[in-house]
Amino acid sequence: MRGETAMERFRAGRMPSGGRVEAAEGVPALVDAAREHRIGSLLIRPDGPDLQREVWVGTEPDQPAVRRTDVQYPGDSRPSPARADDALIRSAHSRAGRTRAARTA
Repeated sequence: MRGETAMERFRAGRMPSGGRVEAAEGVPALVDAAREHRIGSLLIRPDGPDLQREVWVGTEPDQPAVRRTDVQYPGDSRPSPARADDALIRSAHSRAGRTRAARTA
């Protein structure tokens, strides 16, 4: 809706609507959303509990994984560890023009 902040949209998205929850929360859910290209806005709390959690990334930014074995690009035999916040921001930026990333207070 117009005039709503990203935080207001997130809060509203946490409530089931039509049998679906529109907001993802926590690293595993956000990694799934990133892999499925379902991140419209990414909010990161600087004091969040998973801020520096390790995830795995391949050569393509839109395929972060919670486990090393989940990186799915053919020929990507050496996924690298990365901080979850960095990997999710990288993934969001790979969809430039469609996704906004912001750190929340």
